[in-house]
Amino acid sequence: MSKHKEVGSLEKKVLYYLAENCDHFHKQKIQKGIGYPSEQYGSVLKAVNSLERKQFIKSEMGESEKGRVIKLYSCTEKGVSYTIAHNPEADIPLILDNYEKEYSIFGHFRYQYEIWGHDLFIKFYNYIGQYQALGKEYGFEKSTALMLTAIYPDVKTFTKAERQKIFDVIRDHSAYNQFFQKFKKIIDEILE
Repeated sequence: MSKHKEVGSLEKKVLYYLAENCDHFHKQKIQKGIGYPSEQYGSVLKAVNSLERKQFIKSEMGESEKGRVIKLYSCTEKGVSYTIAHNPEADIPLILDNYEKEYSIFGHFRYQYEIWGHDLFIKFYNYIGQYQALGKEYGFEKSTALMLTAIYPDVKTFTKAERQKIFDVIRDHSAYNQFFQKFKKIIDEILE
């Protein structure tokens, strides 16, 4: 299971702003975007630097309107995932659309969101995020087994229709197809 480092309230404002506004922004534009006065620029600077160290955002070199070399910031996959999981006011379809070209997993999540709807997507998203992190560490088969073990108590609270929607999306995604066919049968038998 992936644990996120502690993120402060100003860091969350910066991160959430960047997730919903995927253009690459420099620090002063971020400050204006989150509504912080210019005398608090130092605090915004610290928050941006901290998020970059924690790998929630990344930077690339760009050019300002005045022709100066500056750093431009955007979210990493980790930053987008954190925002979706932790910001109850997030415009999830917008965020998924913003980042699906850069991180293909968000295109698949967008598909899931459309089929499942907001409430079921949020209910299941944290497990998918945990699975994603585990998949990189342990491989597909081991991490899927771990995910299914972890979600078992919550799956029991899903309605049969919710479970069917989840498995329909998983079944339709070719990478999951064979492996989840076996687990769908097992889970359905346990829950019936």
